[in-house]
This record gives sequence, structure tokens and C-alpha cells, in this order.
Amino acid sequence: LVSYYRRASLNILLSFEEGFGLPVIESGMFGIPTLCYDSIDALLDLYDPNCIELLHERSDISLLCGIKKALNKTWNNEYIKKYYKKFSLENMALMYKGLYSSIL
Repeated sequence: LVSYYRRASLNILLSFEEGFGLPVIESGMFGIPTLCYDSIDALLDLYDPNCIELLHERSDISLLCGIKKALNKTWNNEYIKKYYKKFSLENMALMYKGLYSSIL
């Protein structure tokens, strides 16, 4: 996957459901913005307008317009990388450790 992300300009996520948002996080770690539907649950935690372009309806025209808009937008790839570092395995492990320590 690494070689694909290094060559990608945009991550297009067309899932109806995406519970954890791993494709968004993975592409974000490489500074790749994501185009996805606004109805996926993971957006509550992952959304930043500087990292994700949203599709508001499920139609071919909406998808075409979204792809054009996302590909013509100037993205700050370093910002995207930095934003998604908080979702790295190391950071998530530290957050869970802190949560468990506060409970116990």
C-alpha cells in the first residue's frame, strides 16, 4: 500500500459505512486528502476541512463534481500528515493507556 499512497493525489472513499475510518487515516499519514460521503460514522472523529472533501449526495454527478473539486484544490500535504499523526498507533496506545490508568 505504501507505494500506492506515495503516488496518489487523492483517496476516494465510497463506502456506505466506515466505522473506524482506517483508509482516511492511512492516506492522511501520507499527506493524501480524502474525498468521501458525509454520512460515514468515522467523520465525527476524523473530519477537518483541510484534509477531507465531502460529498453530500450519492450520485454520479455529485461524485464527478467532488473529484474535480478535490483534484483542483490546493492541499497542504504537510498539514494533513500532521493532523493525522494524532491517530497513529503509538498515540492511540498512549491515549488508551492514560484512559485505563485513570479508571484503575
